[in-house]
Amino acid sequence: MPPLWSVLVETIAPVLLAIRATLARASSLVTVRGLLRTAAVSAKFGALQAGLVMAGCANDAPAPAETGKPTASAPTSSAAQVAAPVPQPPRPAVANPNPLSLPAGNLDLAPGTRIFAVPEPMLRGAKLGSTFVLHAARVVGRDGDSLLVQTREGEPYKLHPSYLVAVPAGSRRPGVGQPVIAEWAGVLKHGVFRATKKDRSIVRFFDASDNADRALDDVILFRAQDGFRPGNYAAARSNGESRHVVLLSPIDGGSKKWLALGHAGAATIVEEADLTAIPVKWDPKEGAAVWAEFLGRMRPGIVEGIDAPGLFTIKFERAGRPVTVGWGAIMPPLRGGPPGP
Repeated sequence: MPPLWSVLVETIAPVLLAIRATLARASSLVTVRGLLRTAAVSAKFGALQAGLVMAGCANDAPAPAETGKPTASAPTSSAAQVAAPVPQPPRPAVANPNPLSLPAGNLDLAPGTRIFAVPEPMLRGAKLGSTFVLHAARVVGRDGDSLLVQTREGEPYKLHPSYLVAVPAGSRRPGVGQPVIAEWAGVLKHGVFRATKKDRSIVRFFDASDNADRALDDVILFRAQDGFRPGNYAAARSNGESRHVVLLSPIDGGSKKWLALGHAGAATIVEEADLTAIPVKWDPKEGAAVWAEFLGRMRPGIVEGIDAPGLFTIKFERAGRPVTVGWGAIMPPLRGGPPGP
């Protein structure tokens, strides 16, 4: 009789071989099914691509002739839609060229004449007391009772001739040491002509942020002359004091008046009888009693120092620290006139 283990081996071995063969067949079947499933998916994807290509070709084809029957319109993609226009901010209203209702002025300025003018934005809603700053500009034409002018940074606009300072006719190049009205940073300033270097004018300004010499090229520049002239300084008597003003333009009427700019450029109208012209050039000595401008008013003071040409250190009677002023902001004391508090 064979041993028990031999009997078990002979009995179990065929069963194990059958199980192994069954597992091998099952594995092959799973692999084949997976391959078939993958092939089916690939076929469906290829069909989808072909459909998209055909649809694109159909869109490029010419539209079919109308048959009288309604057709359904194809949906339009958002990318193909035309973007709505971006709303633009409204343009500012055209400024009144004569907001202060001044009488007619001199229109005899030829195109190309260089001027200092009140820019269009400052004309909008302007009234007495509004701030005016005189910008470098040119006359480009005429429109009715107004001139057409253009600043360096803007478009042409209409301007009444009383709101500008023109370069005087026949104006000659200033000499060294002479007072000038000149353009600096695009606006009207006052100074002294120092020299010419490489065709550039060297000017020391009195009413700029500092008093250093500046080299100027292709700017408005002309010699300042004494008297009631546009661009000059004057002292205006009013209510027991003397205000420091820049003369802008004469106004003819029952009595002669001037449109002028007071402290911080505030527009004002002054009777010429109440004005005293401030010398464009005056050189007092140290220790001299003077009137000098401080915060828009002429005040009594003493010259403590001189920085020639054209600058003076003034100690005021009722002020603390001395201040530096230039020609146009200093004058001899007036007899019987109020120097201001």
